[in-house]
Amino acid sequence: MSPETVLLIALAGVLLIAAAGLGAVAARSSRRIRTLEEHVAEWRSTANRLNAELQRLREQGAAAAPVPVPDPAASTAIPGAESAGTAAAGTPRAVIDELVHLADLASGSALEVQARRALVAAGLEESSPVPGDAFDPVRHTAANLEPSDRFDPGTVLRVERPGWRLGGTLIRTADVTVTAAPEPEEVQP
Repeated sequence: MSPETVLLIALAGVLLIAAAGLGAVAARSSRRIRTLEEHVAEWRSTANRLNAELQRLREQGAAAAPVPVPDPAASTAIPGAESAGTAAAGTPRAVIDELVHLADLASGSALEVQARRALVAAGLEESSPVPGDAFDPVRHTAANLEPSDRFDPGTVLRVERPGWRLGGTLIRTADVTVTAAPEPEEVQP
């Protein structure tokens, strides 16, 4: 055999091995793509369901539907509510959680106002920082990091979702965007 033939046979073998490896990678990629497509379909379904629920809630808010009065026997009351000395002593935690969730979903609508009034009537207070406050991991959850010239790193830049407390008991932390250190500039040689 000539050296060219041996080289061609070796090259063909390398190409076959590479093709087999690419086939395996393509098969794994196809499975991964199918899995991701299934997740996207699931998320779309959830988004559609939540949009329908939000629309229903907005329609109820437009009709000025009253916020239901909680049934104190329906669930466990919020721990510490008794010591807070408020009307929330008999308010079930599940009702509070649903009202907080409803206020989040109905953001910017009349229904949000009703949900917030019901939370205040139950003895809760909004517990949100103002931009420029120091980030406190006990009271805040860092939802995003964002560079800013306005504030030092580790400072609250904006509130994404308010927190709630009942007396001294934190019911939910506030989701906030926290300032990050600016990215260092590249030094040009």
